[in-house]
Amino acid sequence: MKDTIYLYTKKNLSNIIHEILSDYNIVNLSFDQVDNSNFKNNNVLLVLDKDFVKDIRESFFLNNNFVVFFSKKEHTL
Repeated sequence: MKDTIYLYTKKNLSNIIHEILSDYNIVNLSFDQVDNSNFKNNNVLLVLDKDFVKDIRESFFLNNNFVVFFSKKEHTL
Protein backbone atom coordinates (compact mmCIF):
# COMPACT_ATOMS: atom_id res chain seq x y z
CA MET A 1 0.00 0.00 0.00
CA LYS A 2 1.40 3.39 -1.01
CA ASP A 3 1.63 6.29 1.40
CA THR A 4 -0.57 9.24 0.50
CA ILE A 5 0.62 12.78 -0.11
CA TYR A 6 -1.92 15.53 -0.61
CA LEU A 7 -0.98 18.15 -3.17
CA TYR A 8 -2.19 21.71 -3.48
CA THR A 9 -0.93 23.82 -6.36
CA LYS A 10 -2.35 26.53 -8.59
CA LYS A 11 0.52 26.06 -10.99
CA ASN A 12 0.41 23.49 -13.74
CA LEU A 13 2.85 21.15 -12.00
CA SER A 14 0.61 18.26 -11.00
CA ASN A 15 1.80 15.94 -13.75
CA ILE A 16 5.45 16.58 -12.97
CA ILE A 17 4.93 16.03 -9.25
CA HIS A 18 3.00 12.81 -9.92
CA GLU A 19 5.92 11.54 -11.99
CA ILE A 20 8.56 12.53 -9.45
CA LEU A 21 6.66 11.01 -6.55
CA SER A 22 5.42 7.93 -8.38
CA ASP A 23 6.03 5.74 -5.32
CA TYR A 24 3.29 7.64 -3.48
CA ASN A 25 -0.43 8.00 -3.91
CA ILE A 26 -0.84 11.71 -4.82
CA VAL A 27 -4.24 13.28 -4.11
CA ASN A 28 -4.97 16.74 -5.47
CA LEU A 29 -6.56 19.20 -3.04
CA SER A 30 -8.84 22.15 -3.58
CA PHE A 31 -8.60 25.28 -1.44
CA ASP A 32 -11.84 24.28 0.33
CA GLN A 33 -10.22 21.03 1.45
CA VAL A 34 -7.09 22.84 2.64
CA ASP A 35 -9.24 25.34 4.53
CA ASN A 36 -11.37 22.64 6.17
CA SER A 37 -10.71 22.44 9.91
CA ASN A 38 -11.36 18.66 9.85
CA PHE A 39 -8.42 18.06 7.50
CA LYS A 40 -5.90 16.63 10.00
CA ASN A 41 -2.93 14.29 10.29
CA ASN A 42 -2.03 14.29 6.62
CA ASN A 43 1.15 14.72 4.59
CA VAL A 44 0.75 17.76 2.37
CA LEU A 45 2.83 19.31 -0.37
CA LEU A 46 1.99 22.96 -1.10
CA VAL A 47 3.28 24.73 -4.20
CA LEU A 48 2.32 28.36 -3.66
CA ASP A 49 2.79 31.79 -5.10
CA LYS A 50 2.37 35.29 -3.69
CA ASP A 51 0.74 35.62 -0.26
CA PHE A 52 -1.43 32.53 -0.35
CA VAL A 53 -0.13 31.26 3.00
CA LYS A 54 -1.93 34.13 4.72
CA ASP A 55 -5.25 32.72 3.49
CA ILE A 56 -4.80 29.33 5.17
CA ARG A 57 -6.04 28.74 8.70
CA GLU A 58 -3.41 28.29 11.38
CA SER A 59 -4.99 24.97 12.39
CA PHE A 60 -3.97 23.52 9.02
CA PHE A 61 -0.29 24.06 9.84
CA LEU A 62 -0.66 22.81 13.40
CA ASN A 63 -2.52 19.62 12.47
CA ASN A 64 -0.66 18.39 9.37
CA ASN A 65 2.82 17.55 8.13
CA PHE A 66 3.60 19.86 5.26
CA VAL A 67 6.27 21.04 2.87
CA VAL A 68 5.89 24.39 1.13
CA PHE A 69 7.49 25.49 -2.11
CA PHE A 70 6.98 29.20 -2.51
CA SER A 71 7.69 31.61 -5.35
CA LYS A 72 7.42 35.38 -5.27
CA LYS A 73 8.15 35.77 -8.96
CA GLU A 74 5.23 35.21 -11.28
CA HIS A 75 7.34 34.03 -14.21
CA THR A 76 9.01 31.17 -12.32
CA LEU A 77 7.73 27.61 -12.03
